[in-house]
Amino acid sequence: MFAIRRVLSLMFFAAGCGLAAAAAVQTPTLQKQVITKAKGPQVTNYVMRLSDAYIVYEPSSDVFQIAAQGGVLSYGDGWDRVRVKPYLYHLRHRSWSNHFWKVNTSRKELYLVWGGAFGHIGSGPGPAREVEGDRVALTVEVVGGAGESVPDRFLIRFPGAELHFVPATRDLRLSAMGLTLSPCDDWEACRLKDYLFHIRLKTWKGFHWKVNTSRKQAWRTTDGEFCQLGGEDRALDLTMVSFDRPFSMARLRVAPSAAERARLKVIVGMIESGRPLAEINKSGADFVRDHPDLDPAAAIKVISAEIKGLEAAMEAARNERQMAATAFENFDQKANQLFNILSSLMKTMSEMRAGTVRNML
Repeated sequence: MFAIRRVLSLMFFAAGCGLAAAAAVQTPTLQKQVITKAKGPQVTNYVMRLSDAYIVYEPSSDVFQIAAQGGVLSYGDGWDRVRVKPYLYHLRHRSWSNHFWKVNTSRKELYLVWGGAFGHIGSGPGPAREVEGDRVALTVEVVGGAGESVPDRFLIRFPGAELHFVPATRDLRLSAMGLTLSPCDDWEACRLKDYLFHIRLKTWKGFHWKVNTSRKQAWRTTDGEFCQLGGEDRALDLTMVSFDRPFSMARLRVAPSAAERARLKVIVGMIESGRPLAEINKSGADFVRDHPDLDPAAAIKVISAEIKGLEAAMEAARNERQMAATAFENFDQKANQLFNILSSLMKTMSEMRAGTVRNML
């Protein structure tokens, strides 16, 4: 009898454990979970603002240099220059795929040209016509060559240029007016301490720049070895600022993402529908503000491709019309309007690029 009771008690105990386990499975104990928002990796960018940067070009010898702080920062690698007339020159960096600078040494003026033919007077097939472009507020100094003759040399002075430096990747880039002047592929950087770096153009002999990211100061060092402590330092007249962002301002992206392309097509739609120019420019400025790591020239390239599709449609409509002369005049005027809008948008995006660092501080 006792044995039977013992067996029954063991059976009830096992059944009770099974029910408890089943209940535990069906109603699990809720645990508090702390949800943390993922943060993207931050990249520390440093920008050295140069107040005395300028381009100097000698047409006779084709010598092209970008200089500042008493030294040459670039010998013109990646720059194309063409003399169209004795007093008229086209200049562009090869990263500028949709625009160029036109320098008139007779007027001492510089223009940003959109829709023109680089190295030629005119904008395409047919009778040549001058594409004026938008006047850029840069000082052009001319030495020799009075009037419309060939100058000995001319200088383009910038109110401010920026040398971008990212210690983590050793990337550098020289820019002005929101445009890349040099990707600094011919520069090198050396890390001496966590906060101390040497940078230089590879062709520099006998000197280099020393950059202290902790003190945000830079010096020109002579009588010393690159990547070694020592030498005589002279402070450089520049201002250095820093900011953290999940991208490098020294290496701008040149390929827009799918989402960015969709947003750019919205701007194209605004141009096609004839929305006010101020509204179009604001959309372009907002785009640069939201995507500061994308080169504005790459954005304009996408817009340009869409605009070419509109031009093709206009051309087809022109061919279908009976009054060819009137149609051509309308097409030509519309094309000029598109070029003017793109030129204004490019100017706005470049100005926004130039002010991006200031807005980040």
